[in-house]
Amino acid sequence: MPLFNLGFRPFFLAAGLFSAVAMIAWGFAYPGLITLPLNLPAMFWHGHEMIFGYAVAVIAGFLLTSVRNWTGLPTPRGWPLVGLVGLRPEQINRYPHEFSGGQRQRIAVARAIAVNPEFIVLDEPTSALDVSVQAQILNLLRKLQKELGLTYLFITHHLLVVKYISNRVAVMYLGKIVEIADTRDIFSHPLHPYTHALLSGIPVPDAEHKSRRMILTGDVPSPLNPPDGCRFHTRCPFVTDQCRKREPLLETVQDGHKAACHRKSEIQKQLVL
Repeated sequence: MPLFNLGFRPFFLAAGLFSAVAMIAWGFAYPGLITLPLNLPAMFWHGHEMIFGYAVAVIAGFLLTSVRNWTGLPTPRGWPLVGLVGLRPEQINRYPHEFSGGQRQRIAVARAIAVNPEFIVLDEPTSALDVSVQAQILNLLRKLQKELGLTYLFITHHLLVVKYISNRVAVMYLGKIVEIADTRDIFSHPLHPYTHALLSGIPVPDAEHKSRRMILTGDVPSPLNPPDGCRFHTRCPFVTDQCRKREPLLETVQDGHKAACHRKSEIQKQLVL
């Protein structure tokens, strides 16, 4: 076949060979910096060129692994991480569309722990997953937390997930913390009316259980232009003139339990969930 009938394939083949040589050289110079499988860049290529680039990347990865085993250099950290997050080694060579949602989330977890962090921010890590897959990811996160000594900042709107994964909870409204306490205290003795409203919406799998649901009225104010005084006063059923005029401070009520509400002591006596 004439060369011009191949289109751009020779270009991508040459680029793939150049990348392979560069990766091998980089692996010798900085063995600790390659933390992901060497065939991952191929997933960004398309069409027939992907086949050329993928084959070259696999060859480069094989050569680099063989040379490292022979010379005693460390192997890429990405490979043992695959097993640590519950994936099989043969899945390294798959393309992104071949992974399920749960598997992609496991890959995201592996990327996060690849740099040996002490603190990880998790922003809605289970929101787009099925319930059964959510449980698997949460169990994986707890397992990694125990084995690697990790600290999580777990951001979610799912209160049952909060109860399962967290040791300490901060409740926020319009960008401000309104209550913070240990998880057990938040769920058993909430102080702020917004926390009461959130907890009252948790479904209870008991037909005879009758909970006092606190339904909030009104619209959520704009966080760019919050109301004066307490930010929650436009929707709070216990609002007073003091709430409209003066913003409450986040004060300690008991050991480790803080709340920002002028009437927190009165509300605690009135509400029993």
